[in-house]
Formats: sequence, C-alpha cells, structure tokens
Amino acid sequence: MSERVFLCSVDALTNGEPKKIEVAEYEPLVVVAVGDRYFALSDECSHGQASLSEGWVEDDLIICPMHSGGFALATGEPELLPCMDPVKRYDVVRDGNALYLTS
Repeated sequence: MSERVFLCSVDALTNGEPKKIEVAEYEPLVVVAVGDRYFALSDECSHGQASLSEGWVEDDLIICPMHSGGFALATGEPELLPCMDPVKRYDVVRDGNALYLTS
C-alpha cells in the first residue's frame, strides 16, 4: 500500500490557476487543477529562482513568470526554452474532496 500525505482540498484550487502549497517534509509545491486532473510539481523553476505558482497554465504547461519557459504538468519535463532541466513531479490522487500526494 502506498503512503498518502494530505495535499489540500479540491475546493482550495481554481481550475487552471497555479497555487503554491506547502506540505511538511516536502519542498514548496505548485498544484494545478485542470478539469478533473490534478498535478503537483516543485514550485521552483529549474532554470532560475522563480516560483512557478506565480506563473500561468497554457496548453497543459506551467509557464515560468520570469523566463516564460514551460514545463509539462503531467511529467515536469521542460517543453519551452530557456528551461532545459525538468522539475520534480509528484503523484496526486483524489479521495472525495481531498487531494493526496502518494509514494
């Protein structure tokens, strides 16, 4: 059985808008709801010290507010330059109105 750590309630998110969430023993995360899909990534852009939660979502990418580089929400892989290194991605599951990180 995988371990689950409470992330946030579904109601804490606005569809398509990044939100910074801090969970004990994890780095700061950016969490995004897109329809009925939920994503959690490291909040720090791998290209520089910018908070991805201050960026925006476009075509299933999270766009860095400083560099306009982008990462795939589903994988954390860089999709738009100047970003070249991925950001960490976390598995998210929904249980009722709660979202959990799983390992």
